[in-house]
Amino acid sequence: VCLAKKFLAIVHISIFQTTPKSSPRRKGDFPLNLFQSFYVKPAANELVETTVHMQPDPRPALLGTVLSGKKPVQDALVAIYLSGGQDAPDQPVGSLYTDELGHFAFGPLEPQKLYQVRVFKASPSTRSLELAED
Repeated sequence: VCLAKKFLAIVHISIFQTTPKSSPRRKGDFPLNLFQSFYVKPAANELVETTVHMQPDPRPALLGTVLSGKKPVQDALVAIYLSGGQDAPDQPVGSLYTDELGHFAFGPLEPQKLYQVRVFKASPSTRSLELAED
């Protein structure tokens, strides 16, 4: 029998969006997201050196911290789903575990879409299961 420890998490979330390059940055504007992507196919024993130039990206990102009281929660499972609304099931977008400071990040996401974030932390009590040999 495994007794689950009651877990209460406070999740602090920030949504970041870009400010169009043509408009001046004002106090209170969201920070600018940057993005770049490329492919590389190194040959055997080859060392590839590159410089990446980041470009503005209008897609939002989700950054957060999971806390229990005031303490960060490490190794909490954070999953994000794109809401299917009332007529369709939610679609999984991704999942990850929080770092030692309770931080997590997802992105880029689709603007103007509704997402559900689910946070789960397993009880520290575990039990071993030994399988008999046939």
